[in-house]
Amino acid sequence: TLTQMKENGQIKQQDEFLEVMKENGGLYQLIQIAQNDQIQRKGIKQYAAITIASLHKAMKLPDEFRVTIVDSLKQMSNDKNKVFIFLSALALSRIAECEDNHTDIISGDFETALKNYIQIIDIGVNDYGIMLALNLLQFGSKETQNKVGNGVPWQDLYDIILDVTDEGILQSAILLDQWKLAIS
Repeated sequence: TLTQMKENGQIKQQDEFLEVMKENGGLYQLIQIAQNDQIQRKGIKQYAAITIASLHKAMKLPDEFRVTIVDSLKQMSNDKNKVFIFLSALALSRIAECEDNHTDIISGDFETALKNYIQIIDIGVNDYGIMLALNLLQFGSKETQNKVGNGVPWQDLYDIILDVTDEGILQSAILLDQWKLAIS
């Protein structure tokens, strides 16, 4: 499945599968699907956007489709299907490792999307929402850091810190809380 992508926990580690998808024409096909307004099945377009972004981990999404893909991912933060919410948070956290994507990530309704990822009662979504914020803070400009600071629902983050039992998520949440001092 899409959630079983090679995740080794290394920051700025690019996805080696991107080259395979370029060579076999798969990436081109995914881009065509994501940008085709005649495709009516929203889920197909959402999976295409998630896959395209995930393949570009720690890399600049090409100009031709960056805005379309990033906007699609942010819109998924409001989806009724938690799978799309989870996967969009994952994909955004992956492309947030490259500062060249930040302007598009933090544009528009970014703060609402970030709040949705951290407020939802789903620890997996919370985890990637926190990772999205941390990646933007770590690799971003002062403007990006300010947008993240405005978008993090701090009380909800404190609730996660108090309630979460997963040590990795707890450490990420604590680290994000510590960033609050730096961006205040």
